Amino acid sequence: MVLVTGTVKVILISINLKKAYRRLAMIWHPNKNPNTNKSDTESKFKLFSKCVGL
Repeated sequence: MVLVTGTVKVILISINLKKAYRRLAMIWHPNKNPNTNKSDTESKFKLFSKCVGL
């Protein structure tokens, strides 16, 4: 059993969020969705890319 302190817990949560946003950015990448609305995929991709940088 592993005990996680407050600081470590915050770091682990931020790492998981970063992985999730990176995965969403790859899903919504405009080159991976050629048949969908290009402006919609670009805007979502930019949003998720900004979130990865936070």
